[in-house]
Amino acid sequence: MTCPQGQPLPPGRPCEQAHAPRRSPSFLVQSARHARPIARLCGLVPQRLAARPAARRPAPLRRQDSAPPGRHPAVRPQPRAPQRVRAALETGECDVALVPVAACAAHPEWEVVPEVGIGCRGPVHSVLLVSAVPLPQIERIYLDAASRTSVVLVQLLLRAQGISPECVHAPHREGAGLVRGTHAALVIGDAAMALHDRFPHVFDLGAMWLAQTGLPFVFAVWAARPGLLTPAHVTALQDARAYGLKHAEELAHAFREQQLQAGLPARDLLSDNAYANYLRRAIRYGLSTKEREGVVEFLSRATAAGLLTIPGHDPEDPVHIRFAGGAAPEALVAARRPRPPLAADELLARAAAGGRLDLAEGIFLYEHADLMALGAAADARRAALHPEGVVTYIIDRNVNYTNVCVTRCKFCNFTPRPAAAAATS
Repeated sequence: MTCPQGQPLPPGRPCEQAHAPRRSPSFLVQSARHARPIARLCGLVPQRLAARPAARRPAPLRRQDSAPPGRHPAVRPQPRAPQRVRAALETGECDVALVPVAACAAHPEWEVVPEVGIGCRGPVHSVLLVSAVPLPQIERIYLDAASRTSVVLVQLLLRAQGISPECVHAPHREGAGLVRGTHAALVIGDAAMALHDRFPHVFDLGAMWLAQTGLPFVFAVWAARPGLLTPAHVTALQDARAYGLKHAEELAHAFREQQLQAGLPARDLLSDNAYANYLRRAIRYGLSTKEREGVVEFLSRATAAGLLTIPGHDPEDPVHIRFAGGAAPEALVAARRPRPPLAADELLARAAAGGRLDLAEGIFLYEHADLMALGAAADARRAALHPEGVVTYIIDRNVNYTNVCVTRCKFCNFTPRPAAAAATS
């Protein structure tokens, strides 16, 4: 891995490019909420309006302002073309990035920042399938490859309705110009918001997903290379989101002015108020339980349909996303490595010899092993550990601390001593 400057990047070492002023070689900053210094991480965000509140970079702040602590944020996001953000995180060019959620499936080592995402619950207005004909008549779709998540989503939604048109990739922002006859286009990002009145049929993918699943949809999340995120970094990104939403009108106005300065005609743009409403009402920047359910549902459906491939993932296993502070990346990576088909006899022999079984193997035995064979393996392991031949089996744990022993059978773990009272304690 290398930094943007071409220097080698050791594993776990944050990229220092753009982290500190030229006059200071240090990339350590002190947070007002965290006593120890923390590494200032290099972050990348796609150049889209929806990403701006999640990656707001505040100016120096007064004490009463609600924003990331300190004058030097723990994460400094830099804008980048959407199609380059994921590649930068994969190669180590940056430390943390706002990436499409589909990209996380192939990278179990990435840590996802909790509580911050870019999604919707219903119409999103910026991820559209536009067409001159109704859905059942569409024969070809031009896909915008700038968003892998949206490309997978549109195919999932159409397949659920029994529609499987030909899919052809088109250059970013050029798909709408190719719509004619039975040829439709997936249009994403800022350009999509001005297309609602320009085509006879406009299908909002956020609304379609909610109708099919009843769940929110998450398009992008903050993901980081393993071992870099601290609680201070997570807090900084969460606070930046809150600060950005507080200044939605300011962000909307700045976005429209930049588009005008870039040469886009005013007729192709919405008003400042429309852009602000998009940020405040259409886009959801949280990642609560429902949003997480939506992420898992999307990834599960996509892998089952063959639209996403997770290296080493067993189709019978659930799909997981690792959030910052979760399990060690080594365990997640190992869980996704290819493994041979499970066999009950081999698993029982290993367990009887003292070998450990993982959760998936234990469930497999529960569902497929013969009960007598399972008991024989357990007894063989017991005999190896306690060769003296004296053992008490707990035959039923459906007891509580108010039970009264009346049999003194010596099989129950609540058997009282001979001199004890009848009631157990």
